[in-house]
Amino acid sequence: MASKLAIEIGGVTEFALKLLPLLAGCFSIILMWWIARIYIRQQWKLAFILALWSFSEISVRYATEFKQYSLDAMLTLLLVYAFLKFPFFKNKNSWLWALGGALAVWTSMPSVFVLASIGFLWLMEAWKDESKTLFPVLLTGIFWLGNFALYFFTILKSDAGSDYLQNFHGEYFFDLFPTDAASLKKDWSLLEGIFRSVTDKTFISIIFSILLLGSGSFYLFKKKFTLSILLILPVVLTMLASHFHLYSLLDRVKLFFLPLLILIAGFGLEILFKKSHKALRVVLIALAILVVINKDGYPYFIKKMEFEDSKSCLTGLQEIRNQDRPIVVHHDAYSAFIFYNNYHQNAFQFSNYYKLNWNQNPTEVLPDRTVQWWLFFSHTSPSDQEEAIQEAKQKYVLLKDESWEGSRVVEFGVE
Repeated sequence: MASKLAIEIGGVTEFALKLLPLLAGCFSIILMWWIARIYIRQQWKLAFILALWSFSEISVRYATEFKQYSLDAMLTLLLVYAFLKFPFFKNKNSWLWALGGALAVWTSMPSVFVLASIGFLWLMEAWKDESKTLFPVLLTGIFWLGNFALYFFTILKSDAGSDYLQNFHGEYFFDLFPTDAASLKKDWSLLEGIFRSVTDKTFISIIFSILLLGSGSFYLFKKKFTLSILLILPVVLTMLASHFHLYSLLDRVKLFFLPLLILIAGFGLEILFKKSHKALRVVLIALAILVVINKDGYPYFIKKMEFEDSKSCLTGLQEIRNQDRPIVVHHDAYSAFIFYNNYHQNAFQFSNYYKLNWNQNPTEVLPDRTVQWWLFFSHTSPSDQEEAIQEAKQKYVLLKDESWEGSRVVEFGVE
């Protein structure tokens, strides 16, 4: 609804589509500040926490793309902040939590990991305090589970069992009990990716990330147990779901728990700084500065971030394509193609185009006796592009190959 409103106001443009993710990204910074300052007072440590998130390339990217991942991260932080500020057992907050949690399930699927952690904490609180009854907690949990079940069986189930998606995400499923060298290598690669997303990709920063996360987790478990469950359990549940091939640890998909890890790292810096002598404090400050400098996101505050340029590619195709030539659109490129071809305020209005679905040969979707045609890629991996091209070359000859930033059109014809 928010995106539709932005389109009504700003027209069918790229900016209108990106407005909601951008607002979510900006609000996530504010939420992180509100949460961190409850416990951490020194301004430079707060600035470090915000810099880890604000200057992260992945957070910048998905705050400027028309995808749900920035909203996922924002809702994670919003639920954490709401837990801290609006106790379930006070006033009539239970009704607000029941409705808000159900809305979160439909808005952001990974919010279920955060809601499960919150529900667990409420159960613990009711179990320990006889003045608080379990009934509203159980009723709220049942309501949330009902909404998730409805969401799963109406939207997620068909994709969750897809062989294509299982194969695609295979390398991003975490194995809790690795039994061979390949599994160990894959697990370490996934963990290393998590550590890098907190700090940066250099070896010293990965070690610093492990130190911060380890120290922060230990401190929270020892001194602030409730907060430790709130921040750590969603990550643990995600890893468990990944083990059962129910959730991928692909970078963009795990973005929702990155703010939680950054907050844990902030607590790690807080406790290490308190326990260190002056010389070690200087080292910690130097490492913190080095990590922020090495973050990949801040250059994009002054230069354009672009991974694929579908618009320029389609403009080029319009200039060189004979109008009767069919266009086969790779499934990864289909959303961008439909937006620019059918809905954009300066739409291209190409006719006779065909969608190439998963595991489908490009020549299967063409009309009979097609002599020449174009294949359009955007946001498509090089391996998937090569596979489609090789399949097309079994029946046709490659005539022309034009590329733009992350986008490509290839012309085929009979010999």
